Amino acid sequence: METATAPQPTTVDPLAVSPPIRPVPRAGRPAGLFDLTLVELEERLRAGGHPAYRARQIVGWAYRQLVDDYAAMTTLPTAQPTWQDTQTVTRSG
Repeated sequence: METATAPQPTTVDPLAVSPPIRPVPRAGRPAGLFDLTLVELEERLRAGGHPAYRARQIVGWAYRQLVDDYAAMTTLPTAQPTWQDTQTVTRSG
């Protein structure tokens, strides 16, 4: 009488199955908030006529409070949302 052997589990290399991820070149995508340093954000806000401390407020909302919408950043003025027009909050990577 022969004994049956259990089939051996096969291992699949996930890299062989999944297509490689090709990041979008830096020049081909818009800069988001997470692409800027605090100093760069301060410079952009100053250039738009806003006080530099707004950058620290925005970074605090994005990194500490994990808010991804400028409208939810309640310490920012809603009357002058000019930085919102050119700057996205989302991670662009």
